[in-house]
Amino acid sequence: MPYQPRHLALHPDIAGPAKVRYAHRVAAAVLALLFLTCAISVWRSFYWVGAFDGVVQSLVYPLQSLGLAGFFTCLTFLGETPSVLLWAVLICLVLLCQHNWRKATLVAAATAVGEISLYLVKFLVGRPRPQGHNLIALPDSASFISGHAFGSCLIGLMLAALLFGYLRRRGLPRAVQCLPYLLLSLVALLIAFSRLYLGVHWPSDVLGGWLWSLAIVILISPALIRPPRLKEPK
Repeated sequence: MPYQPRHLALHPDIAGPAKVRYAHRVAAAVLALLFLTCAISVWRSFYWVGAFDGVVQSLVYPLQSLGLAGFFTCLTFLGETPSVLLWAVLICLVLLCQHNWRKATLVAAATAVGEISLYLVKFLVGRPRPQGHNLIALPDSASFISGHAFGSCLIGLMLAALLFGYLRRRGLPRAVQCLPYLLLSLVALLIAFSRLYLGVHWPSDVLGGWLWSLAIVILISPALIRPPRLKEPK
């Protein structure tokens, strides 16, 4: 019989069959197309963008009277670029300590490509920040896309995929396996909401950040979940 790596024999459903990888690529392409549509709509000031932003802002801005600016100001720092890069470095270091070069390279490449594309889109679209409801000083950078929403979603879901794969290989219940996705998605949602609550981003900025980060994560998640490759015996 031909040699079959042990991790494939024990976990055939984690090995990333071709149909699963294809489905992820299709989903990532759809999300990337939606992001491109959103970016063009913001750049050209399409009607739906203003309508969407207006509806969401009408729901969020009344909540500013709750006096949670201090909490959300502290929370928003978790989505700053230095924080995102620090988390990426820590994840890569852990993977390298486990001799998992492929996943470490993948996380580093996704973070680098994501951050570069983030600033490129900001430069090309050049959207001004919302005025009049900001509870903190407005950043100097362009508004679209939200770097906090993008970075927290990207790092959070990459880490969740790695933890999901680890827990799955340990044979833990499905509810426990999905727990990292639930908790880290909640953190990313709160960070994104903090940008709206503090009045420094349009809702469509957050939407664009989520679409682009989800496209990247869904594309690479099968490789992050897959068990490390074992060397075949000679």
